[in-house]
Amino acid sequence: MISFHPIEGVTVEFDTAPLLRTLEQMLQDHDHAALVNVIFTTDEHVHELNREYREIDRPTDVLSFSLIDDVSAEEDLLGEIYVSIQRAKEQAAAHKKTLQSEVELLTVHGLLHLLDYEHDTDPGHARMQTGEAKYTEMCRSLSLNSRTQPARKEGV
Repeated sequence: MISFHPIEGVTVEFDTAPLLRTLEQMLQDHDHAALVNVIFTTDEHVHELNREYREIDRPTDVLSFSLIDDVSAEEDLLGEIYVSIQRAKEQAAAHKKTLQSEVELLTVHGLLHLLDYEHDTDPGHARMQTGEAKYTEMCRSLSLNSRTQPARKEGV
């Protein structure tokens, strides 16, 4: 199950239903029924998390935190994905993409990390790119199909 949580002051102004359906399909494809929280946030918040948990003193576009612990696993919580909407807007503009497609890519990338994908090795990088391509295409296809239905927007 996927749950979206925009932090106060962050508004996502596009239909999140295709992304929700894609993320749920990703969990199903990888035999997971766990909860994943997706937090739409600011550069400042992501910078803080990056500094505190990764010892990298700069903002980034997406962070994933696995919340599965071998000792005290919360069986139904896989992890959290933090997406900087500010960074996504900048990257979307730089690559001449929509904000929706950039947020979809970042969120898919974050969930792939929670599903044990990595990009530190050549085979891992290739696997990550294949997963990103597959699931962002699914988002795009679902977005095209949902344009005749009312949009589901997330915001505070």
